[in-house]
Amino acid sequence: MDVGGSSPSGPTTPFRESTRSGAPSRSWARPDPGRPRFRPVGRTVADSRTVTSNTRTCRAALTSDIESLALVELRSWTAAFQDVLDPADIAALRLETLRERWVDRLGERDGDRANTLCLVEEDEGDTNEILGYFRWYPSEDVDLDPAQVAEVGALYTVPSSWRSGAGTSLLRAALDAATAAGYLHAVLWVLEDNTRARAFYERQRWEHDGVHDTVRSGPRLVRRLRYRRRLAA
Repeated sequence: MDVGGSSPSGPTTPFRESTRSGAPSRSWARPDPGRPRFRPVGRTVADSRTVTSNTRTCRAALTSDIESLALVELRSWTAAFQDVLDPADIAALRLETLRERWVDRLGERDGDRANTLCLVEEDEGDTNEILGYFRWYPSEDVDLDPAQVAEVGALYTVPSSWRSGAGTSLLRAALDAATAAGYLHAVLWVLEDNTRARAFYERQRWEHDGVHDTVRSGPRLVRRLRYRRRLAA
């Protein structure tokens, strides 16, 4: 079974408040969407490599992918979080807003810590479909060393690709990229009630490291768990 999303992440997230237990807190104030969210830390990350498997290719996101990436985010969010987040927050998602966010994200690529790779399904014609994407970067959690710990900040696949191996392929590519960049560990955040995603990560040898926080979605308080795994030497 493939995952629709690790946890809501990025400036489109509707969460309004956050408390954390188990580790010092980082700020969850969302940045001005016009500014880069992440800051360089002196590490050059090779995010342009292409990994191919059968008719699926994992490659760096391009500006020509913006429309498709926005659609992936919208469809995945709607399906993955409809029973977890406040319905008003799901209904508030707009394709045009997500498209603008992707313009900002991909415009940051050269000087930004974040890396975005997408999984493309190739067909016999000229049309290629983006099935999902992930974004990863050095961890921003204050109890972790960003020189050693990478964070998978987002991993989303379209619902039609669930159970097809798309999520597994994306996650493997994310970990391979972090390992190649010299990181020793990886972390991600997942909603506690997103049992499908948690089961997926646990099958991939991720474990909850005891850290959690609570965020607000409308009137709901939603708990998130931090998962962690060691990368291959």
